[in-house]
Amino acid sequence: MEQYLALRASAGSGKTFALALRYVYLLCKGAKPYEILTLTFTNKASNEMRCRISQSLKALAKGAQDGTLARIDFFIELQKNGISETFVRENIARIYAEFTQSHTRITTLDSFFYTILQKFCWYVGVASDFEIGRYPQEEVYERFLDSLNPNELRDFARFCYQYFGASQKIAEFLKILWRYDELEEIFARFSPHTHLEKIKDTIESKVASLRERITSIEGIAQVGIDAFNYESIESLASKTWVLKGSEYRYFRKLKLQHLDSEFAQLRELLRKYLCGKESEIFARVSRYITRFKEIKNAYLSKTNVLSYNDITYKVLELLYTHQDRAFFYFRLDDRIMHILLDEFQDTSIVQYQILLPLLEEILSGSGRIEDRSVFMVGDTKQSIYGFRGGFSAVFEAMARRLKVDELAYNYRSSRVVLEFVNATFGAQYGASYIPQKLSPKNQNSQGYVSVRYAQESKQQADEVCKVVYENVCELLENGAKPDDITILAFTNKEVEILRDFIKFQDSNLQVIAETSQNFFDTFPCNVLINALYYAHTHNPLYQRNIAKLLGKELLWIPPLPAYRGHCAQYVYEVIESLHLGCAATMQFLEQVCRYESIEEFLQDYTSLDVNAPKESAYGIRIMTIHKSKGLEFKHLIVSDCLKDSNNSTDRILYEYDGVELANVYYTCKGREELDSAYKVAKEAMATLSDTESLNQLYVAFTRAKQSLMIVCRATKSRFERLGLEPCTQGTIESAITQDPTPAQDTQNLASPFTSLPVLGRQGDFTRVEQPKEHREFSLESVMFGKALHSYFEYLLGKAMRSGVSGDSLSVSDTNLPQANCIQSLENGLSEANPITRSGVSGDSLSVSDTNLPQANCDKIIEMSHIARNLYGFTLSQDALAQVQARFIHTIKNAEFRALCESYEIHTEVSYLYNGRFFRIDALLQNDRELIVLDYKSSYLPRSEHFAQVGEYVKFLRELSGKSVRGYLIYPANTQMCVALEEGST
Repeated sequence: MEQYLALRASAGSGKTFALALRYVYLLCKGAKPYEILTLTFTNKASNEMRCRISQSLKALAKGAQDGTLARIDFFIELQKNGISETFVRENIARIYAEFTQSHTRITTLDSFFYTILQKFCWYVGVASDFEIGRYPQEEVYERFLDSLNPNELRDFARFCYQYFGASQKIAEFLKILWRYDELEEIFARFSPHTHLEKIKDTIESKVASLRERITSIEGIAQVGIDAFNYESIESLASKTWVLKGSEYRYFRKLKLQHLDSEFAQLRELLRKYLCGKESEIFARVSRYITRFKEIKNAYLSKTNVLSYNDITYKVLELLYTHQDRAFFYFRLDDRIMHILLDEFQDTSIVQYQILLPLLEEILSGSGRIEDRSVFMVGDTKQSIYGFRGGFSAVFEAMARRLKVDELAYNYRSSRVVLEFVNATFGAQYGASYIPQKLSPKNQNSQGYVSVRYAQESKQQADEVCKVVYENVCELLENGAKPDDITILAFTNKEVEILRDFIKFQDSNLQVIAETSQNFFDTFPCNVLINALYYAHTHNPLYQRNIAKLLGKELLWIPPLPAYRGHCAQYVYEVIESLHLGCAATMQFLEQVCRYESIEEFLQDYTSLDVNAPKESAYGIRIMTIHKSKGLEFKHLIVSDCLKDSNNSTDRILYEYDGVELANVYYTCKGREELDSAYKVAKEAMATLSDTESLNQLYVAFTRAKQSLMIVCRATKSRFERLGLEPCTQGTIESAITQDPTPAQDTQNLASPFTSLPVLGRQGDFTRVEQPKEHREFSLESVMFGKALHSYFEYLLGKAMRSGVSGDSLSVSDTNLPQANCIQSLENGLSEANPITRSGVSGDSLSVSDTNLPQANCDKIIEMSHIARNLYGFTLSQDALAQVQARFIHTIKNAEFRALCESYEIHTEVSYLYNGRFFRIDALLQNDRELIVLDYKSSYLPRSEHFAQVGEYVKFLRELSGKSVRGYLIYPANTQMCVALEEGST
């Protein structure tokens, strides 16, 4: 296999198989599961990948036992790549066991970024206990608007209306501000144009001069005279006479060629004016972005809730703006030797920027594939997530640095479907399209394709729905099961329209509508929301909304019950009175039951993350094309759009240079004829949009396995560009058969578990707080003690004794820090005394002047970052440095090291005794005895300390029957290890 490989995997070409094969191959070459980072876009994809790898390893292990390896496809592919049968027979059981018992890094991009932020969140002002969740954007918008005084608010509203259109208004402009993470830097480049008014005056003078000279010429048509009328300077950019000059049709006979230089000057002045106006507008946008960013960050800090999108941008901020960027990458790259990337064409620019240094680190190294590797799978033809940041250019950018290969066969579609797809899209993509070959396993599968046009009518949507329903009936009449039929539409709204139409035609058909809409935005939940708003405000607008949603006359008054003070009871009565009973409204009712009042629910519901229930697990499925990505369907019907597409009203044009946002432009009609740079950017964006529209059709058609039915509108069809002719090819499969799948794909694996040490059994858990002395409470003292305990818990762990391998710190090594190193560690967290390690920037641990083992240094450095995340918002940097110094002082102590020698250590051991809850800081265990260690952050022993440890010792003696000793550990005291006297127990 190639060490650095980009695999172009067209639809149905077996990319999951290829990724799993690569993973197993790396395991066979000696890689450990924790060294392989595998990133996908969805939890579903991660689970499928993990399952495929596990099933494949199990099948190989079974084949090695019963001698059937030669019949396993996975083994055949491994053999082609140099893995011998002897090696598999001798090692696969070990590799499989290692995989099931290891912590694998098969995860989503979102989850990977979450782990990064967790490790370093303190550096970007995020508390370590932050939560992942949804929060209402409207609340942040409201806070931003509230931050504006009355004059500022009027100016803001006027600005939005004037420059971002009556159709977009404030709400749409706020959506631009919401993207400040990616737009802040580009807009910050703009500043107000100081000579704009002067340019405007010059333009007006130039136009007046041309009007006077031209309109006074005898024979000019009235149309030519009227052409000089204009509403604003911006409107001149779209005037034909400005753009064509003497070639303007009403000027031609006037022979105005001598004025061509004047027309050219006017066009150049207009170009300068539009660029200056753009700078003024965007400079103001930049100021609004700055304020919005402050408001949103304050909101996130207060709620401590971050969305996955917030997490991604916080990681970007961490890795690209922090002074310790090199150190962060050093830590993140720890033990990641192989990277596998799935669906890389859907990666956003921001995600790519975060991953790039990790990829470059691996690409920069020398060695063999077993040492380090990069494997990327994707297909730019399936890039359809531009609306949420997906940018296919990142695949091409990365592919240029790798060897590129192509998966040649299609394992999904029947012959007729595949031939139709190859012919249709080969003509659209041109030379970049490589026709797929039919898989040998599908040679006997003929398949079926039909293209049908709806009748031309004013009611285009009804005609399309009618043909879709006819296709459904045709499939059912030919023996297709409802479960095997799927209908694809372009929007969530069209999914609902198709569902309602089919149910109206045949109420006995079970139809499952799967949309990506927010649960509360779907029908009939939206009806219930409006009913609650009406009960709360008595605003008749909500009654009209209900009438519209139910398809009634505008003046129809819905029979809503009277609200009697109980929120859930009211919702139940609305469901009954409007006959809305279904799975969705029952789930709605379940959510409402958590709230006392309507007001509380209406304040919270937008932040609730509720998955819409399926009406049934059995039936015809309808979903959007975007939702269908990654799926496959036996019988597929693709519906044309039911509504005309809306023209884009975006007032900002984005220009990219490869995978970098290079520039932004303010759109203006006709500007492309005056500004060549703007024209290039506009054409590039149009090409990008056009390609994604084509990709959407490709994704839709390639979901089909056996049958593909396409329903087209008579006019304004989304399929018009494909040039589809009405046709029928092949036959619908009438026999009901199961799809052939490899044996290993149907096996279920038991989840592996690792047993924890058993130190006795406990009854029901009851927490009883232990009594404490009545002394003045100090949060800093409490957190100081917690931080010290964390150092011992994280760094000593379960492998303290000499010769035991693991991730914990070795304390039996004689090469411990000298006194000067302790001082370095005390200063290591002080921002006033930055200390650097060779090759690592930032305020990390200094080891250049000491013989401290490198492994210990790395672990202490890692713990210093964990401590910052956990306690950095409470303890000062000096306090954290003292905590670390005390820990180092302890593990340097000869008596402490002697205690730990030859014992197995368990940290934070909890137990229940006589209804009270206890937790032992550390328990040292061997065959002969047990030793209890209890760490104290205070300087002097106290009587309650001895009493506490005495209870631990007494309990353990009764439980184990072994000899038990107890020690109090005082890191700040001269006498560090204080033994519990025999009589004190």
